[in-house]
Amino acid sequence: MEHSDQLNMRQVLQRRRETHRKTLQQDVERLTTAAAALGVQRVVLFGSLARQEARLTSDLDFMKREPRRGVR
Repeated sequence: MEHSDQLNMRQVLQRRRETHRKTLQQDVERLTTAAAALGVQRVVLFGSLARQEARLTSDLDFMKREPRRGVR
């Protein structure tokens, strides 16, 4: 592979990573909005996206927190 081809491939991959990160961020906003509408009080994002290290194979890692019932 020629040097110019390698540079072009890197640029393509960088654009794909940026697009994927933006898509994941949009999904976070959509899911947290939906969770709030269902009465979920807290959603915690963790993993590579939370650390701002998302890659092309990254997905969303989150958990919902609910108050414990019957505990004082």
